Amino acid sequence: PMLSSSPQFHLPQAPEDNRFRVLVVECDEQIAFKILEAIERTGFAGFHACNFGDAQTAFLEQRPHCVILSGLLENSAQFC
Repeated sequence: PMLSSSPQFHLPQAPEDNRFRVLVVECDEQIAFKILEAIERTGFAGFHACNFGDAQTAFLEQRPHCVILSGLLENSAQFC
């Protein structure tokens, strides 16, 4: 049985064009390309940033529904 105190999770409402936006923040271009390839195969819109400054700009401009953040990226903890 589910506990009454368990959190309730809800997906965001689908965008008008039905393409969720995913921002990939990864400094290794090959890894980023493979992740973006998989994201776009699902029909989502994928965006890439290779450093913290670009990630901040892309986040504000693209307003992604999800961010995939490399844990090895310099200053990545500041993004959270």
